[in-house]
Amino acid sequence: TITTSGTNAVTINMNNFYGVDVSVSGTVSGSSVTIPNQTVSVQGASTTFSGTGQLVGNILTLTFTASGDLSDTCTATCTRI
Repeated sequence: TITTSGTNAVTINMNNFYGVDVSVSGTVSGSSVTIPNQTVSVQGASTTFSGTGQLVGNILTLTFTASGDLSDTCTATCTRI
């Protein structure tokens, strides 16, 4: 789930990110999304997420990396409903 952060529509919160019940934040500029480096605990493993995204119509494509105790590179396609 992606929501705006209170009254600041430039900041978004992405809940259940990576499908592991963690939240990360991002910033929006035009149709671009940036996920700055942020470290969270993923099932006890210290993991840093970062990435970028692009919104085209109702489709948001995010490309991000997970590094640290857990390492992965992913692309997620999200549809606004």
